[in-house]
Amino acid sequence: MKDLMLISIPIMLVLMALEISFSVWKKKGFYNFKDTLSNLSQGVGQQAIGIFIKVVALGGYHYVWENYRFTDLDTSNALHWLLVVALTDLCFYCFHIMGHRVNIFIGFHTVHHQSEQYNMSVALRQSWFAPVFRWVFYLPLALVGAPVVMFVGSSVIILLYQFWLHTRVIDKMGPLEWFMVTPSHHRVHHGKNPQYLDKNCAAVFIIWDRLFGTFEPEVEEVKFGLQTPFDSINPLYANTVYFEYLIARMKKMDNLSDKLKLWIAAPEWLSDQERAALGEKVAVQKPAKKSLVNWEKNYVVVQFIALLGFLVYGLKFHRTQDAIQNFLIVSVIVWGLMNLAAIVEKKKWASKSELIRVVLIGTYTGVALAF
Repeated sequence: MKDLMLISIPIMLVLMALEISFSVWKKKGFYNFKDTLSNLSQGVGQQAIGIFIKVVALGGYHYVWENYRFTDLDTSNALHWLLVVALTDLCFYCFHIMGHRVNIFIGFHTVHHQSEQYNMSVALRQSWFAPVFRWVFYLPLALVGAPVVMFVGSSVIILLYQFWLHTRVIDKMGPLEWFMVTPSHHRVHHGKNPQYLDKNCAAVFIIWDRLFGTFEPEVEEVKFGLQTPFDSINPLYANTVYFEYLIARMKKMDNLSDKLKLWIAAPEWLSDQERAALGEKVAVQKPAKKSLVNWEKNYVVVQFIALLGFLVYGLKFHRTQDAIQNFLIVSVIVWGLMNLAAIVEKKKWASKSELIRVVLIGTYTGVALAF
């Protein structure tokens, strides 16, 4: 399955290139530079950090499967695989609903909905830290006897299926709309229109939404993004902004039970104290909008391609390297993504930080080649 993810990277890039070409040809404006860089950075960072997180997730899942399963599923049985994919999608649906209706989980999931564009690069805009606990939602698979290879395989299938859903190129798909998730369904999911909020949360089979009352067809034009716009491409801030918002609210509360309830409450919940002070809002960071000159844009593109190369290397060889080597690769990737975002946002510290990063990488490479 590791090789399947590596193979999928160039396929995704080719599909995005085709969508970009279509957008330019038809003058649709589906992509812009800053938003696409932000989306891709989230995806690269999530995969890089996942090198460490997967060890915990798969270890925890395997422990439950080994000690508490009450039956066994056969990896050579196609029907068992179909069952596991369906159950994985149901587990994903439950996890996804929590990511829209419970504040602490919203904190992890909100990053995926920050873009006001809708294209295939948005599919890669994933939380860096949700995988730390997401595997817990899939433990029912372990209990019914799905070994790690089936859990990972079905998860990869669902992940790859979701990629093509993030497009405006494909219209409604006829009878398929009744039982499978389609781009039309998922556009609704990314909409901030009132009737579209928290709808169509399944990944593969739309039947879960139809069964549990969260289905909504695409009728009026979808307005993408969050109800409170997010205007930063800093990847770390994108993953922590909602938690900062919750912490800011919590600090203003006098009642301890309200402070605790805030984290497990629905997003619209307000304490009595907050209702009394209605109108106060936590500000969202909005960096100054300054355009990049061509050489800066070209530099960002070249360095992002280099970071993508680091990611491919890390995914391919992380099992044969020690923890320190893996840590260095992940650090270089995350540091680079932060720097590129800072360059685009014209942060004062960006050039110094990037110079230090490039010099250190160059020095390390030179020493490694010399010896």
